[in-house]
Amino acid sequence: MSVFVDIHTHKNLDSKNISIQSRFIEDIKVSDKASEPYSTGIHPWNINQINVKEQLKVLAFAARNPIVCAIGECGIDRSRPINVDRQIEVFEAHIRIANYSDKPLIIHNVRAYSDFLQLIKQNTIHGPWIFHGYTGNLRIAKELIKHGAFLSFGHHLLSETSKASEVFKEIPLEYIFLETDEWKGNIEQIYIRAAEIKEISLIELRNLIYQNYKRVFINDL
Repeated sequence: MSVFVDIHTHKNLDSKNISIQSRFIEDIKVSDKASEPYSTGIHPWNINQINVKEQLKVLAFAARNPIVCAIGECGIDRSRPINVDRQIEVFEAHIRIANYSDKPLIIHNVRAYSDFLQLIKQNTIHGPWIFHGYTGNLRIAKELIKHGAFLSFGHHLLSETSKASEVFKEIPLEYIFLETDEWKGNIEQIYIRAAEIKEISLIELRNLIYQNYKRVFINDL
């Protein structure tokens, strides 16, 4: 099978490809009849705007549904005026939900890689952690991968001078995904550029990322 996999998007789904839409848990209704897999969780930006305790209960219930294929996006954002200890507390609740539901975590990170490396070492992790929109450096990327994390890259790859392009070139394809997030372009553009960076064919890249998708989301080892 050779399709484009968009691991994290906030746009409407593209029926031609495999797209995982990210939805805020507070927007999920019991009556929702979603037909395509999606991820859901408490975004760290929203912690002070919702009843976290109640929404974690909703998330724990939603996580039982096979249509929910990942927990998140969730995580830590040190650029926001939200208590970091509170963000970590909420994120650790997501770890527990991901563990008992046996689903991967899709992680939002801003200026908090050291926090996540500590959390990875401190917590029992049953499934993969996927750092979406990766823009960190190569040293951190290697450290995250060493602990079993996946890195997802987006439109920053389109800039030839971006740090993301340099890192993407150096890390193993077995640990990468591609995404559109909130970018208005299409996933094919990112794949074309990613194949150029890795100096492989577009078909080979699509196949490799599809294998990663099966391994992480379908438990096809």
